[in-house]
Formats: sequence, structure tokens, C-alpha cells
Amino acid sequence: MFLGTLINNILDGLPADTASGNGERRTLGFVRSLLENPPSHLGPEEEAAVEALARKIDVVKKVVRSYDNDWKKPIDGTALDDQEMKALVLMFLFAAGTANREDRDSAGRRLKWLNSGFNAIDLMPTSGKRDSRLAALRNILGSQLEFLLSK
Repeated sequence: MFLGTLINNILDGLPADTASGNGERRTLGFVRSLLENPPSHLGPEEEAAVEALARKIDVVKKVVRSYDNDWKKPIDGTALDDQEMKALVLMFLFAAGTANREDRDSAGRRLKWLNSGFNAIDLMPTSGKRDSRLAALRNILGSQLEFLLSK
């Protein structure tokens, strides 16, 4: 499965209500904006959001629909479903590929974000079942990891 097709298949299955406002950060709004309009590199605010979502995956073991402006306190505590988590995995993959390569800490962040992508897959209830999109995500994450480790 090609990456562009995979992105489109996953994004097409997401709910449309992703607008942020009133001190609220909508997780899917952020994820969708990065995947639909990818910048050449992440700015400080985008990096902070990716870092916060990585912490949610790696420490809290759950990502919800929305948080306060600092990505700390949940506003809508509904956990992301499998389709939404797949979009989150794509976001980590994208972020790992666009981190500032001139920054000496960038390699560590990129590896951490790839790890968060793998961890997000493991948190999905369907992670042990046959799912071509999950298999494709694992393969792409693995390829990116091999590339980073070969440098």
C-alpha cells in the first residue's frame, strides 16, 4: 500500500468535527492539519504538540479527543478510536520525517516519535488482528527506523 493511498484511506474515515476553539485543542484537528497541509519542517508550536501527544501515548497510554491549550488537561475525555489512532500514527511518522535535521537533538526526537507511533499501534484493540493498514503502518515505521539508525 502506497503512503499517499494509506493517508487518504485513513483520513477519509475520520469524523469531520475537528475544529478547535475556546481554549480547546482538538487532537484530530491538529493531526489532520499536519497530514493534509504538511509543512517542510515543524515549527516550535507544532513540535510542542507532537511532544505532548507522544507523552500521552508513552506515559498516559491514552489520547483523547481534546485538551486545554497546553495539551495537558483533557476537555473531551473520549479516547480516540482505532481509525483515529491510525491517523495519530501517521502524524508521528510525518513528524519524525520533518524534524529539523540541523538541530543536534533532532535525531533523538525523531526516534522517540517513531517509538510513539509503534506504541500507539500497540494500544489499539485491533493491533493483534489482521489489518492491512496496521501492517502497512508498522512496515513504514520500521523502514523509517532503519533509515534513522543507519546514519
